[in-house]
Amino acid sequence: MSLAAPSDVAGMRFTLERIACANEPVTPFTQSVDKPLEDIRLPGGIPGFEDAPLDGASEHVFADMFLAAAPGCYRVTTQPLTAQGTASLDCAPAIAPRVQINEGVTTEQILINQCKAEGNGAIDVVSALNHPPTLVKLEFAKSKFVLQCQVQEVCATVKDPENDPLTIVWSKVSGPPLLSGPATTRVQTEPDGSVTKCVAMAAETPGQYGLSVTAYDMLHDPASGGLVRIEDYLAQQGNPQPSHTQLTFPFYVADDGKGGECNSRSCLELKQKDPSLPSGRYTVDPDKEGPIAPFEVYCEMEKDGGGWTLALVSSDDGQNTWTWDHRTLLTTDQTLVGSLDERNKDFKSRALYTVPFQSLLFVHAPSGVWASYSGISNGTLDAASFMNSRSAPVCDLSLAGNGYPQTAGTLTLGGTMCDTDLYFNLGDFDGGSIVPYCQDTSLYHNSTYGPGWSVNMGQGCPFDDPSYASLGPDVSPDAVSHEIAAAGFGLARGLNTGAPGTGSNYIQMYVR
Repeated sequence: MSLAAPSDVAGMRFTLERIACANEPVTPFTQSVDKPLEDIRLPGGIPGFEDAPLDGASEHVFADMFLAAAPGCYRVTTQPLTAQGTASLDCAPAIAPRVQINEGVTTEQILINQCKAEGNGAIDVVSALNHPPTLVKLEFAKSKFVLQCQVQEVCATVKDPENDPLTIVWSKVSGPPLLSGPATTRVQTEPDGSVTKCVAMAAETPGQYGLSVTAYDMLHDPASGGLVRIEDYLAQQGNPQPSHTQLTFPFYVADDGKGGECNSRSCLELKQKDPSLPSGRYTVDPDKEGPIAPFEVYCEMEKDGGGWTLALVSSDDGQNTWTWDHRTLLTTDQTLVGSLDERNKDFKSRALYTVPFQSLLFVHAPSGVWASYSGISNGTLDAASFMNSRSAPVCDLSLAGNGYPQTAGTLTLGGTMCDTDLYFNLGDFDGGSIVPYCQDTSLYHNSTYGPGWSVNMGQGCPFDDPSYASLGPDVSPDAVSHEIAAAGFGLARGLNTGAPGTGSNYIQMYVR
């Protein structure tokens, strides 16, 4: 049977069931008859069937049953059948719940069995043109020629014809190993929509160096929700085509005639050699020819004259690093913590116990509030040794307001802070004057270890629960193995506006 619309129906089962017309008694009666489908279609041009109810121009496959029956009321059911005589999965049964048969008259009833159909979707194909980015400008900060140990900074400006997001990648492709870099120093979107990215590097060995800058246009990947290179997206679609611009170029390093290695002892020495150096990653060698191998540090070159070496980061990153149980990580335990690649998370650099210092700088995020303190040490001790030389806890109320005064920065008095002075290893007074209580670390209180500030956490100034304005360690019995996520003065000043536990709230400590 060829149907106008495909289905699994080959026949129809008609079932007649006697029911009461009113409240009269009835004799149960049921009869079923299976019938094949008719060869013609309804209405089939037959008068009386057209437009009653099927449209005269329509063509419906059907089956028909004619059956003599006693007068009365009946329920009539039709069940579409497959060629095997089973109930159709494509077309539904139909029912006439009450059909009355009268003596000497044929009652004609039309039922409609509704069938399923696979609906169509649609495709809307949009095909957009894309062009790779264009390198607008390449510029050396000073010259293509530098002396060994000098920082070479170069900037590339790239524009995309369709204003797609851009990513710019720098790499060294030839020449001797670089002493440092290339490290990003600046990324800026220009008024015309182009993007400028600058990198800095330094070379110890004279020679010719080859650099490559590559710019890729980007799009939003529906799968990951992030940005991906358009050429990678095309490759994933099976249409690999390049979409980037690339330039390889040389710069030259000349012998400075001084001999020896380039590494400076600290970021301060680097700044003194070249005041134009930007903030970034550099290699230092605190003891020069001594046993300490050169290592990479992050240098803050702008705030309060620059020359600051990152030594420590205390972060609300969900890690319990700076705890009372492990407080010697700040002093005698030289275990390194974290990575320079994640300076928003708990971190300790070799600089903490190798770079002699006089001053400290604290920079809070996400607020950007900072404070520096000069004249803390005489420049012969490293920060770890300095903190280890101080007693703990310090329980001296006369110290209030007589800590190390802030000498520069944007930190101001407010929140729960009693003053902006810097203190070390503060004991907890809870607003009282009981020195034995403060000194007894077996009691329940919130003494701290390392750098901190004087705060009032409900029991009055000074030194009430100082661990809530410190870099982490807390002597409280329920917190000796957990950090207080204060981020230095961040909690006390209400500056910790980032999502808790994600590394959004942190404070960095620099030495100089």
